[in-house]
Amino acid sequence: MSSSRRITRNSPSKSHSSQKWRSTSPVDSYSDNSSDGTLYEAEILIDDLDEACSITFKLKDHVWVRTQEGNWLRGTVSGTGKEKPLTRHANRTGTYYPVVFGTNSNVRKYFAPLNGEIKPDSEDVRDLLIRDGWLETEEEADKPSWLLSR
Repeated sequence: MSSSRRITRNSPSKSHSSQKWRSTSPVDSYSDNSSDGTLYEAEILIDDLDEACSITFKLKDHVWVRTQEGNWLRGTVSGTGKEKPLTRHANRTGTYYPVVFGTNSNVRKYFAPLNGEIKPDSEDVRDLLIRDGWLETEEEADKPSWLLSR
């Protein structure tokens, strides 16, 4: 599996969960994995990809980022976060994390969880990406591309 994958938006699914995920404490918001790049397993309190989340990332965490074009891409945190003013909330500051992504991980940009533009690579976030048409289900990935309706 490539460390970065361009996802194109399919038509959104009709099923939307109204139940929010369980909140985590500040201690739990750190990825519980070692710095070997394994998947993030903590839960976050969101039910929409555009929602801001208060979460902390560390070096080599796998994440999903929303690009300026509005696409969601998989990437890897490549350094420590920097505190700067938020783009969505001019009066507040937040932590921006450097993330490498792209075909050969050749693009590096900064993303802030409180802007709603970076999410952990967890099963729950992948479910949201599938629900909103950004990721294919396993069944769709096994079909030849000409069988998929887009």
